[in-house]
This record gives sequence, structure tokens and C-alpha cells, in this order.
Amino acid sequence: MSDNTDLHLHTYHSDGTQSPRQVVEWAKEKGLTTIAITDHDGVDGIEEALAAGKELGIKVIPGIEISAQTSDGIGVHILGYDINLHYQPLRDACEKMRLKRKIRNAQLMKALDHLGYHLRWEDLELKPGQDYIGKPHFALALVRKGYVATPKQAFDSNDIFGSRVIRKIKKEKITAQAAIQLITGAGGMAALAHPAKINRLGERGTEEFYNKLETLLEQLKPYGLGALECVYPEHTDEETIRFTIMAHGHGLKVTGGSDYHGPEFDPAFID
Repeated sequence: MSDNTDLHLHTYHSDGTQSPRQVVEWAKEKGLTTIAITDHDGVDGIEEALAAGKELGIKVIPGIEISAQTSDGIGVHILGYDINLHYQPLRDACEKMRLKRKIRNAQLMKALDHLGYHLRWEDLELKPGQDYIGKPHFALALVRKGYVATPKQAFDSNDIFGSRVIRKIKKEKITAQAAIQLITGAGGMAALAHPAKINRLGERGTEEFYNKLETLLEQLKPYGLGALECVYPEHTDEETIRFTIMAHGHGLKVTGGSDYHGPEFDPAFID
């Protein structure tokens, strides 16, 4: 991975806080030359980012990040790079995922209200043309309403997103196989995102964890997995090395990115 490359960026067309053009401008200020826009479960922000990249001299790779689940119930995020934005099966799948997220969000709003955190839909402050709502939007609204001081506090709190009632609310996900095959069908390369954050692989950093990750890669590679996100802000140096060795061992490319969601979020959050 080059220091001037960031292959994991979000705009306000998913759970980021900046427009696609603003993200490209941020990349320019950071001295980046190649970026990937990888919004969750959608591609609506990519055309604007491509135009801004052409104007500002930044190579923009059309991407996506799909929330998925393995056959044995492990939740994973699959990144897609260099995808054809007009591949109809992918667009159809994104629309279905959008509708499932709306159902989840209605349940989340109701649960927060039950817990004493009273929000209205207008409190989420969506931008014009934006219809994606993720947990970070709720977290920012909780900050604006004075319930928490920072978005991170909302995610860390056992009374909010860490509570049992909130954790039980899940959005229906497509299979990891389907996510990978949608990406490869669109002419792209599929990468397993931030492996250290994958739950149900055992205690992070243990040999059990690494062994289960090896098994997961062996399961996903026949579907068309092409890369592993080894470089990530929350990975330790040891994890980065182990993941890189693992990627090479499985014939996977090494990718990396910041998972940037905007200046309000540090670190980035996963929805």
C-alpha cells in the first residue's frame, strides 16, 4: 500500500458527513493521489466524486462496501473496487438493501425512544438528495440533542448502542457469497474489510482468532474474494503484519484505507 492511497472512504451518500466532492477535496489536502469511494450498500455518490477527481487530479476508484453474512452467521463487510456502476444486478441489490435498512432504522428509532433518547427523523439532518440513514446519523443526532458529548460515546455506551435492546436489532444481510459475486459480476475486485473487527472469530490477537480468519478466507476465496484489507487505522502493527502474510499465503492482494467518515468521527464507525 502506498502512503498516497486510501481505498476506504465514505460520503454522505452512506454514513459519512461530507459530499463526494468534499471527500475528494479532503483527499487532495491530505496529499492523496488515489482514493476509493466505498459507501455502504450503494453507489450514488460516485459520479460526483469521479467528476471532482478529474478536476482536482485525484484518481477515484468506483467502490462499495456491502454488509454481508457468512453461511455460519459471521457478519462481514465486503469492499468492492473498480465496479461498473451500471451493472443492473448490483443496482437492484442496493435497492433491496436500502429498503431493509429503512426497516431496521424504524426499529432503532423506536428502541431509542423507549430507552429515553427521543429523536425525530428531522433530527438526523440529511442532506438534499440523501436517503441513506445509518447508526452514525443517529449518533450525531444524539450529540446535537445533548444526550452524549461525542458520537463515540453513543457507540461505547451500554445504555445506547451497547445496550441489549439495541444490539438485538439487526438489518437483514445478503450472503457473503452473493456480495462477492455481485462485485465480481460488476467487473470489480472484492476485498474483506477490517478483519480485526470481525466478531465471532475468537479473542482478537489470539492464535484462535488468526486460525478462524484463515478458515474464513478459505471459505470466501472460492466465491471470488480477491483481497484483504490489511492496512487499517485500528489494526496494530502485529495485526497488519499477520494479515499481510495471510493475504500473500492465500494469493490475495493487500489493500488498506482509513474508513474515513468525516471530521466528526474519530475513529471511524461501522454500520
